[in-house]
Amino acid sequence: EYEAGIGFKFSRFTSQIAVMYQEWSLYRDQHNKHPFIVDNPLENTPEEKFHFSGTFNYRGSVNWDYLDNKALQCGFAYYPTPVPAQIGRTNFVDNDLFAFSLGHRYDFRFFERDVTVNGMAQIFYMPKRITYKDPSLILDEFPDDATTLLSNSPMLEAKGLQTNNPGFPGFEAGGLLFSLGVNLIYYF
Repeated sequence: EYEAGIGFKFSRFTSQIAVMYQEWSLYRDQHNKHPFIVDNPLENTPEEKFHFSGTFNYRGSVNWDYLDNKALQCGFAYYPTPVPAQIGRTNFVDNDLFAFSLGHRYDFRFFERDVTVNGMAQIFYMPKRITYKDPSLILDEFPDDATTLLSNSPMLEAKGLQTNNPGFPGFEAGGLLFSLGVNLIYYF
């Protein structure tokens, strides 16, 4: 992870921007495996198709001290997903994330001490992402030529793709989250 940022102050305005690079191609799942190893059951499927990719994330904010003890703040962030389309066996559900924030700060004195009250509102938006599985990349967990244990008879219910994959034949994900908050800082 690498990050660079810069800030500016002009009169009563303060602004900051930052760019972060996150290297997701080295990601390992809870079984300590790269996703492309799990999701590439066929030798002729290019594994690059399943690699997580590195991402550049962007953040920015502006602060306006419109009075000596009051300020308005707003911010924006964009985090693209490192997860490729989940067309195979794995089901990593991830979306791009957009974040917007608006806040207000009020400073005052209370019992000879400085106090700050911050109020904020945030919106997080993840655009809908629709995933359709490629049946040729899904493991058939009940082979077509399966037979019964006792009589070695063919099992008709085994015909076709049989899978326990919760993401098959496809899924969609997205969302919208609203958050409100207030904090109080008492300096002593």
